[in-house]
Amino acid sequence: MLKHLGESGAIYSDPSYLKKLADCWTHDLTKLVNLAGLDADFGAARGANAALDGFWSVVKDWKETSRYEERTETDARVLHEAVSHAPNGVFPWIQSRW
Repeated sequence: MLKHLGESGAIYSDPSYLKKLADCWTHDLTKLVNLAGLDADFGAARGANAALDGFWSVVKDWKETSRYEERTETDARVLHEAVSHAPNGVFPWIQSRW
């Protein structure tokens, strides 16, 4: 998403770009989608693809500290699938925007 920001000039055309650039150092996925200017595109993609929307509901609440929380193997498999499923996972959708 940071690459998209740099290429699109989204943060450099705004006088407060340094603040927005600092905001990019986060693990808040919803915030990163917003900062990348992909809210509308991602919302439309999720509206047209129930699997992507379902996977997003699993992934969006992940936080940096989540990796230290005890989870079941089933929880780990569900998260992995939501991130990596081809073609409906969150990561493949992000990769298609690089």
